Amino acid sequence: AMPSEVAESTGNVQITIEGLTIGDGESKLDIPGWGGLTLDRADVGNFELVATIEEGVANIERATSHGPDLELDILGRVRLQRPLQRSELNVMLRVKIQDAFKDRSPKIATMRELASSGVKTALTADGAIQYLIGGAAGGQLRPRGVGRLPFEAPK
Repeated sequence: AMPSEVAESTGNVQITIEGLTIGDGESKLDIPGWGGLTLDRADVGNFELVATIEEGVANIERATSHGPDLELDILGRVRLQRPLQRSELNVMLRVKIQDAFKDRSPKIATMRELASSGVKTALTADGAIQYLIGGAAGGQLRPRGVGRLPFEAPK
């Protein structure tokens, strides 16, 4: 549990989710630049999060999952607030869609063709999608495509 004064929070967090999947082929995900996107079921593999909390700031040292369909990596920090939805994110998110998933999912095959210019700025040299994301966790997040930047925690 968080202390009453969130700024006093300290400690370590380690979370593992085995067999993480996302998408169900029906529900729409609201991803900025992509519109309402329906994602087929994707195997993301085992997700591992490691973070250190000091004075109410969670520094994400590793948040990663490299599954057969998607690779997911997150670095950055979260300034914890009460309620938790008010916590401020400052993270870099990198997602790579594996060829096997592109071949299996016609939605993925056409998705990138229909992508807006905002998504094009997020594309990396190796075909991943990379964003800096800031804002309140439960509010309006501000993603910015940063495909040309190295993958590292935001300053």
